[in-house]
Amino acid sequence: MVGAVDGMPFRLGEGPRDFCLPFAWDDRIDGLATSAVEGLCELLSARRLPGQGSAPPARFGVRHGLPRGAAAVAEAAALDPHLDPALALAWWDRVAAELSAALEAAFRRAFDAELAAPERPPFAYLVALACTGLPARVKSQSLRGFTYERLEKAVGFAFFALVEAAAGAAMDELSGRPGPIDPGPSFDRVRLVLDPLAFCSIRTRALQNDVNPWDLPEEAWEAWEGRTGKALEASGNWSQVEREAMDRVVAEPRLRETLERVGRRARLRERLLALLQDFDRGDDASFAEARAALASNEALDAFRADGRAALAALRPAAAQARTLLSPLLGPGATSEDLQRGVDSLIAYRADRLIADAIDLALRGLRDERSRAGSHELAELYRRGRLYRLSGDGMPLIQTAETRSAGFLFVDLKGFTQRTVRSKEIAVADFLRTEFYEPILAAARAQIETQADELRLLNLVGDAAAFAGDIPRLVSLAVQIRKICADYERKLEALAPGAPRRAVDPAIERQAIESRQTVEEEPLLLEKTLLEGELARKAALSAQQLWAELERQLAARNAQLAAAFEAASARLAAALEVERPALEAELARIGSAQEALVSGAHKALERLEGKPDAARAAAVLELLTGRERSRLQELDRALAAVRERAARELADAARAAREAGSGLVAGVFISFGTAPEDIRIPDPVFGEVRVSVAERLNEAARGTGRSGRVKAEADDEARRSAIARGNAALRDPFLVHLDAPDAGQPSSEIYNGGQALSAEALDTFLRATAGPRFHFERTVVRAELAEEIVARLLLPERWKLVVSVPALGKIADALAFRRVGPIVFRGFEEAGACTVYEMLPADGPLMRLLLRNHLAHWAQEARASPAGLLTCLPREAG
Repeated sequence: MVGAVDGMPFRLGEGPRDFCLPFAWDDRIDGLATSAVEGLCELLSARRLPGQGSAPPARFGVRHGLPRGAAAVAEAAALDPHLDPALALAWWDRVAAELSAALEAAFRRAFDAELAAPERPPFAYLVALACTGLPARVKSQSLRGFTYERLEKAVGFAFFALVEAAAGAAMDELSGRPGPIDPGPSFDRVRLVLDPLAFCSIRTRALQNDVNPWDLPEEAWEAWEGRTGKALEASGNWSQVEREAMDRVVAEPRLRETLERVGRRARLRERLLALLQDFDRGDDASFAEARAALASNEALDAFRADGRAALAALRPAAAQARTLLSPLLGPGATSEDLQRGVDSLIAYRADRLIADAIDLALRGLRDERSRAGSHELAELYRRGRLYRLSGDGMPLIQTAETRSAGFLFVDLKGFTQRTVRSKEIAVADFLRTEFYEPILAAARAQIETQADELRLLNLVGDAAAFAGDIPRLVSLAVQIRKICADYERKLEALAPGAPRRAVDPAIERQAIESRQTVEEEPLLLEKTLLEGELARKAALSAQQLWAELERQLAARNAQLAAAFEAASARLAAALEVERPALEAELARIGSAQEALVSGAHKALERLEGKPDAARAAAVLELLTGRERSRLQELDRALAAVRERAARELADAARAAREAGSGLVAGVFISFGTAPEDIRIPDPVFGEVRVSVAERLNEAARGTGRSGRVKAEADDEARRSAIARGNAALRDPFLVHLDAPDAGQPSSEIYNGGQALSAEALDTFLRATAGPRFHFERTVVRAELAEEIVARLLLPERWKLVVSVPALGKIADALAFRRVGPIVFRGFEEAGACTVYEMLPADGPLMRLLLRNHLAHWAQEARASPAGLLTCLPREAG
């Protein structure tokens, strides 16, 4: 059993003997757990009717089609006599379902954090250990008719079923994700904790109820333990323990007989529960005996003794009941019964040992909620001295690394000139409603459930600065680009003195490309189908080709015959004025039939005497003539569509340059030490807050838009386009650096899009590994789709870092291009910053990659998990 403190980033204590992990469930899970205990106790109390004493309650049916978690909780009927399926389901519907979902999210969040960290700290194991303490809230409950020991056991086993379902759902979801890291060891640690005994603090008489998780009566365990069991305790080989246990049981006739009964009861109870869960609705009297049989071993033995009559009574499920239960009714036992009985002994022995080990691990945990209030817990968490267990997306612990922060700076270039042009318009109001408020709304959407994860540092003029975790800043950058595009369109329409076009250039470009897509799609689909048909026919053998030719001729002849018959029928019923046209149609069909027969005969005559290979080639030529002719027509049509779209795009780009607004938004994200807040009280200005952070200044520098760099990039693009013989080629990139001397980093940047530093990208990849998967792709221009090469000016070979949601849409993929290193002015001592451009989702390159390649690239990456990224490759940064 792994120690809870081993490998964790923070622990209290001065040495291994007193190390411990301070933790606290978040307020929501803590409240749900308390409600779950109270709700279960209320249901148990309601089932305890006056005068029943400690007798088990009546059994009730369950509904069909349960979700996985509810079904798992309903199976608690096999764990304790007081947890019948209907009671467990009522508990599920009231509060347990919400608690299960919250715990599933907590497990999933812990697994994500664990697998993303290089040291693999056992975060999910910590969550599992903490779950064993949730039923302890029953200590404040007292139920009439229940001893505390029985109540504590019922609540503990119910929570065991709930936690097992939540952890299992989280592991199943994570198992479906691609990734270079094997989650198996993390899963195994959690499964070790999922021991029913671990959820019960009173274990001395865990078998006092003969309905229990091991289907093992107390007297059977005592008989085994007193005779042979203790001799096997020292062995660590469980396969050997099982073999020796079986040998000793076989040698003890009375013990063997006891365990055969144990095994038979266990198998019968399991199948009877499955039958009831599938067919019983709780209101059919024919199931009454079957329900009652689950309450105790005595009732189960009575059902077994008179099982034939009981089966006949199960009218809605008689056939299934006979199949499931008949082999287990009546006297006698089988080797399978004995094996199941021995398995129960071994399982109980193993669970006792595991529960003892879990108790040792729990000594390394400290629930701070029992020692501190909400304010103290928040402060401990802020200082990185508390593991906060939740599924809301906040880090489990604020470690030194997570106390760093990301910084986003957005700047609108061209706003000042547009303000001058606008003259008397209410520019300040327009800026507030179309720039500030939408950006603040987008930022709020990132922090609706995680306060303090994203902070507004400043709004000034046409710029805004935020600090927070990198994944949220990346998401915010995507939204800001959309906001700025809308802002530019509205400002252009509002400024009367600004040259403008009747149609926005971005909208016009998108419309041209959309028209091209609409025109291309049916042509490409038909081309794909024809190419597939050609490939199918080319793979046929000579005999198959001949058969295919005969089928084709027969099918065509049948079509003509059917057409001739239909035309003849219409002619027979036609008016006199309609007859000439129908007679002409019959003549055409007849001529077509004659031509088909004549052509077939001539073709067959030409094939006679030819070698087999030549004959097969000729038959293939006959079979594919129509497809090949149609493919040529499609290629000509596609070329015409693309040529027309290229001309329209070139015209639109030229018109946009001539009448463009000049408004450009630049976004840059950096990563470094979290900002320090300086608060300055002033009698006039009040409290002034200033955020100081070196990387915030770097982010501001990263939004620079050097006119010289832009002019150089445009000139280079024009020269390259002319050199490639296509002046309409467009540069799809919006971030450029100046060309430095050999071996030196750049010193100026033009950022008209979205960029981030290598440190920020590395942090994004690490933080989102799990919910997203990442891979690096070397893009070769010659291997790209024809429409991309025909439209965009791209290097011959370049690299992209691609990030795709593990379970989302490929349309939500992000792609990052390495631009190069730059030393920002004022940051010479910090060294070079490597810049990456995030390809805009609405840009032509990203749209074309999504349409042609990204889904295939992602599929290839999934097929090779070892090649997936959890951080930025060292040579890339």
